[in-house]
Amino acid sequence: MKRAVVVGAGLAGLAAAVRLAKGRCHVTLVERLPVPGGRVRALRPHGREAIDFGQHLMLGCYRHTHEFARTLGTVHLLQQVRGETPFILGPHDIHPYRVLPLPSPLHALGGVFGLTHLAFLDRLALGRAGVAAKLDLRLYPLFMDQITAFDWLRKHGQSFESIAGFWEPLTIATLNLPPREASARLLATVLDQAFFAGPKDSVPVLPKTTLHDVFVGPSLKEVERLGGEVLLGEKVVSIEDHGQRVLTSRGRRLEADFTILAVPPWDLRNTAQGLFGLEQTVLNAEALGSSPIVTMVLWFERAFLDYPMACILHSPIQWLFVAGPRVSAVVSHATGLMEMGTKGLVSLCEAEVRRLFPKAPDLVSSLAIKAHKATFRGRPGQHGLRPGPKTSYKNLYLAGDWTGTGLPATIEGAVKSGLLAASAALEG
Repeated sequence: MKRAVVVGAGLAGLAAAVRLAKGRCHVTLVERLPVPGGRVRALRPHGREAIDFGQHLMLGCYRHTHEFARTLGTVHLLQQVRGETPFILGPHDIHPYRVLPLPSPLHALGGVFGLTHLAFLDRLALGRAGVAAKLDLRLYPLFMDQITAFDWLRKHGQSFESIAGFWEPLTIATLNLPPREASARLLATVLDQAFFAGPKDSVPVLPKTTLHDVFVGPSLKEVERLGGEVLLGEKVVSIEDHGQRVLTSRGRRLEADFTILAVPPWDLRNTAQGLFGLEQTVLNAEALGSSPIVTMVLWFERAFLDYPMACILHSPIQWLFVAGPRVSAVVSHATGLMEMGTKGLVSLCEAEVRRLFPKAPDLVSSLAIKAHKATFRGRPGQHGLRPGPKTSYKNLYLAGDWTGTGLPATIEGAVKSGLLAASAALEG
């Protein structure tokens, strides 16, 4: 039986560890934090129900994610979001969007006609970008990563109004960057694989409880059931012998046939220190940069919204996610909010909710979650900086949503990267 060490218990590391354990490897999963899950770890604030560390949205096109959940026996804990997703400008200025049960691309085009805050011709032109995404990705993939999403959208007939009222919230939500900074290739990939792929692919998906229940807890149990071990609160201090020996902060010496580093790009240098053959990979990883996300969670006296999610336009908050009396407000690329304290963030969020919904009940409790380095920055040129799973060391592999999956920094990208790294390691 081969011995494998997986460093990092985020989704990429969990997917890799489960795949290796099922491939008859003895897996040791090492996580420096005392709580597993990375950006999908669970929180239990104020003695309330568990919530995720930040709000996450999945899509029907997340095939690796759904297959991973099926492997863990938890796919039943994922639910499709049916019905309308309103685009909201004010208390009486609400415009519904929904995925229609029609053949592609009519499923998406039919839905956008409810977005009456946009001019009719602007709504009609939205489909042009969907068609262009499919063609340009196949004909000009390198060029697509050299221009911004904004320039690409303008090239394909998108007005300033439609960019502000549709494309900007979509781009920020999926790429964690605004269109003027984001890679056109990444945005086109989102459109090609999700929104203009098919009605099932573009349906939003949320966990019925938490992502910990869907992925984290079951993954740890599966690794241990198959004979592996999980080391939490233990940092890797050195990797030796080209990935065949891992030393930890508790003095443990882990011998391995191979090691998978499933760590964020900004942690790669410290994790792989001494592995000079990775220097260019480390430099590329650092060049990707990072972008923050802030989530404000508000608990009200009672439920008052009858839709699961909404896009908020021309507001300091961008998206609302609703679970009964709990409302989560998400701000991606939240560079302007990172210096604010919890009280200020909660006050900002509550004021916006009350502006949009004047009859909102009293606030009972609140929480602000800051992810200073939530994702890499998917700027033009990112494609050439993202490595595949193999490294210059034959026993050392990489995983993480920042690696060369071709996808943005999403749950699907993380899971896919872990599976790719595990498959590469098993194939030798």
